[in-house]
Amino acid sequence: MSTVKIFISHSNTDEELARNLINLFRLALNLSHEDIRCTSVDGYKLTIGNNIEAQIRAEVHDVGVLLALITPFSLNSTYFLFELGARWGAEKPFFPLFARGIKPSSVNILIQQFHGANCESEGDLHQLVKDLANSLKINIQPTPSFLKEIKEIVETSVRLKNIDIFEDGDPDPSVQKKNQLEMWSEDMNLGDELSDFWNTANTYYINEFCEDGDPETLEGLIFAAGCPKDATTPNTELITWYSRNSHYLNHDQRRLWKFVTAIYPARAKNQTGDVWLYSSLKPEEEARAFHRARRRIATYFVKWVSTVGMKFIATNFGSRRGYIIFLTWLELALVQWTRQEGPGKQPLFKLAEYIDQNISGRHKS
Repeated sequence: MSTVKIFISHSNTDEELARNLINLFRLALNLSHEDIRCTSVDGYKLTIGNNIEAQIRAEVHDVGVLLALITPFSLNSTYFLFELGARWGAEKPFFPLFARGIKPSSVNILIQQFHGANCESEGDLHQLVKDLANSLKINIQPTPSFLKEIKEIVETSVRLKNIDIFEDGDPDPSVQKKNQLEMWSEDMNLGDELSDFWNTANTYYINEFCEDGDPETLEGLIFAAGCPKDATTPNTELITWYSRNSHYLNHDQRRLWKFVTAIYPARAKNQTGDVWLYSSLKPEEEARAFHRARRRIATYFVKWVSTVGMKFIATNFGSRRGYIIFLTWLELALVQWTRQEGPGKQPLFKLAEYIDQNISGRHKS
C-alpha cells in the first residue's frame, strides 16, 4: 500500500511549477518526501526498477489527493491524461489546479465538472492548502511560514505564461494567447479522429503493406522519408508533383508514395463517388472513417497555422510530427483523385517542412 498523500499529475515541461508546489505543501502541511509523488522532480520520482504504468496506476488509485496541474503542456501529455483517467475511475478526491493561462472553459468537459484553483491567485492557493489539509485530515502550519512560497507560485505561472508568446503569431500578445488556448481546447476534441486516422493507417501498413527491408512501423517509414520536397513553393502545381520529382525520390520516399496512393488511388476513367470507395483500406466503413478523420485533422492544422504560427505548433505539438508529414503525402495522393489543386494546402506543407527541419524524433511530454 502506497504511503503517498499527494500525487502531483503534470507534464515534465512544468517541472519548475511542480517543484514550487512541493515546497508549498511541505511547509504548509508539514509533509515529508515520502508523502508527495512528483515524477519529474528529484527526490519525489518513481521507485527505480518498478514498472512505470503499474506504479502510477496503483498510486493514482490509492493516493489521498491527486492534484492535476493543468497547463497547455499537461493537456498534451499521454501520461497526464492516463493519470486523470485512472483517478476518474477511482472516484476519489481530485483537485484541478490551472496554470500558465489555462482557464476551466478551455478544458475537457469532464475536468470542468470539478471546481479548481488558479496558480495566479494567492487567494486560490490559500484555499487549496486549506482544502488539502481538510481532505488529508492534517493540520495547516502558521500562514506566515508559507506566504513566500505562494507568491513564488503566482510569479512563476505568470512568467511561464508569457514565455508562450511566439514571434510568428498575432502581434497582440493577448490575442495570440487567446488563439493558443482555443487551439488547445479544439485539440482536446480530436481524440477519436486522431485514433481513427493513425491506427487504421498503421494497422494497414503493418498487416498488408510492409515488406522485407521496409521500416517496421508506419511512423518509421514516415520519419525515414521526411516531408515531400518541392511542394511549398507558391503556385506549385501539386497535381504534377510526382511526375516532376519521381526520379529524385529515395527508396523510403518511393515506398511511402506507393503506400499513400494505395489509400488514395488516382482516379481512373468512369470512376464516380468518393475516393474511399476505391481505397485499399478495407472494409469500406473503416476507409470512410479514415477519410473523414484525415479531412478534419488537415483542416484543423491549416486553420491554426495562420493563427498561432508554425513555431507554436512545432513547440507544443511536436508529438504530431508524424501525423503532419503523413498528411502532406496523403494530400499529394489525393489531388491525383480530385484532379484539382484545391485551396489552402500550402500552409500544411509549410508546417510539415518547418517541423521536419526543427523537430527531431518524438516530442517529450
